Amino acid sequence: MEQEVVPAILVKTRDDLIRRIAQVNGLVKEIQIDVMDGKFVPNTTVGIEDLKNLPEAHYEFHWMVREPERWIAQVPGPHMHLVHIETVKSFDIVEQAVKKSGGKLGLAINPETSIDLALRLVPKAERVLIMTVHPGFSGQSYIREMCDKIKRLRKLYPKLDIEVDGGINNETAAHAYSCGANILAAASAVFAAKDTKAAITGLIKSAKRGANAKHSTDNFGGSHA
Repeated sequence: MEQEVVPAILVKTRDDLIRRIAQVNGLVKEIQIDVMDGKFVPNTTVGIEDLKNLPEAHYEFHWMVREPERWIAQVPGPHMHLVHIETVKSFDIVEQAVKKSGGKLGLAINPETSIDLALRLVPKAERVLIMTVHPGFSGQSYIREMCDKIKRLRKLYPKLDIEVDGGINNETAAHAYSCGANILAAASAVFAAKDTKAAITGLIKSAKRGANAKHSTDNFGGSHA
């Protein structure tokens, strides 16, 4: 699978959101916008009003909110909607909201959540995001033990888009790809860099190194749970 980097935007104001979108628009296939309600995670970000009339781009909305279907219904378009399985009371309702919005459904899984809870839902999703940090704040350290989840998903679903989000840098990008991921969501590694384009290119090169690795993930400092 082709290596892909998705810049992840975690901000509190629309002005910052628009500025960061402009910073990466045209450099990548997709841009992730993190949305937090202060209930599912102990932080808040841009609200639903800030998501209207965004610049033209392909967006991936990472819904770290309760009742994600209510948010999804207000963001029409062919976007990817990543929904945490920990928040879903009725998967049918979420599916209907995504379909009505014209978007695509993805699943997100927290580090402490067993992959077994998601397996029955995976066939209905186009993407699965494995959190390699605890959601809520950027700048956390990558949890390498999530490699086992990625490997298991890749073995069961060879063609599935598997995204990793949290603590991604040049070293961990290689590790995530060596485990079987094919999409990387990166925040600080992209937006804290002096040269945004070079940062994205560097992450892709690291991902290719991981994808081509012939040895175990321990060669990249990985560990197994």
